Amino acid sequence: MSENIKVAIRFRPGKEDLPLRINTSQNTIELSETNKDFHLFAFDHIFSPSTEQLHIFNTLAKDAINLVCQGYNATVFAYGATSSGKSFTMFGTPSNPGLIPRCCDLLFQTVNHKEDTVEANMKCSFIEIYRERIRDLLAPSSLSATEELKIRHSPLKGPYVQGLIEKYVYSSQDILATIREGSTLRTTASTSLNSISSRSHAVLTLIVSQKTTDGTEITS
Repeated sequence: MSENIKVAIRFRPGKEDLPLRINTSQNTIELSETNKDFHLFAFDHIFSPSTEQLHIFNTLAKDAINLVCQGYNATVFAYGATSSGKSFTMFGTPSNPGLIPRCCDLLFQTVNHKEDTVEANMKCSFIEIYRERIRDLLAPSSLSATEELKIRHSPLKGPYVQGLIEKYVYSSQDILATIREGSTLRTTASTSLNSISSRSHAVLTLIVSQKTTDGTEITS
């Protein structure tokens, strides 16, 4: 990737009446609360409501997955207000998948076809962060509701959550099934825009371990 961090904004339909000036060639937005004084914001990419899911994946996430397969760490996340389109961008629909299904597919395709990899395995964890508490979404509901997990730091793997369940996955469908399983435990509440809005942050972590033909072990 040309930059370590890329920041993009995607507009959902129905926001045409906002006091905005959008310059897609310069990737800038001017926003005003009064229609008089505009403030300039710059991004790496600006996506309109008509932008295809595949284009967003190719622009933002494809390089990150390729780097993971080479042994680097990478993160892709969405942030925004309720009903701003985060779930559609990340998950999409069965006929129009979002970033997560496409990332999972490419991850397995790439690792499985690497000629210098003789052994590989993947495992995932899924946590919720709500009111500064961490909850394991893959733990039995009786435990996840009461056990408060702690963040620790290891000289080898950096920050990690102690006692977290890590589940081995063997296909992209396994990952999506794990997400569906954990999502049933997420904290939700009604808002004026969404009757079942999630009130927390969810973090899915995939750990990829590879052993190459020369005996090198790579974890990302």
